[in-house]
Amino acid sequence: ADVEAPRVDQMLVLFESPAGYAVFKVVDEKKLRQVDDLYKHFQTPDGASKVVKLKHFEKFHEMTDALAAATAAVEGKMSKGLRKVLKKIVAKEAHEELAVADAKLGSSIKAVMSFGNDGYLATLCDY
Repeated sequence: ADVEAPRVDQMLVLFESPAGYAVFKVVDEKKLRQVDDLYKHFQTPDGASKVVKLKHFEKFHEMTDALAAATAAVEGKMSKGLRKVLKKIVAKEAHEELAVADAKLGSSIKAVMSFGNDGYLATLCDY
């Protein structure tokens, strides 16, 4: 019997900034996959809004939170704060794909998190 690939209704992009974690919903996935000129879409706020839309922003409340997140990211690990954000944002029933820039962090997220039920696991992409 053929195994059907999981359906992905929504691609999310994780971005860590010095102020906190941002999770964006991809509006135009085709533009995101054109990595050679991807930066061109983000040169203006209007251009960026045609590619991604902010879904959630989780502000670091203390400098220690930001330091712990930065340390975990450098080590390719998932901080407790990031785990909480992903549990809050990525709905277990939804069919979502999460894109992260760091392959080690992506592997860590995939190992720790469980996305979806019935075999609908998030695909972690490196861009």
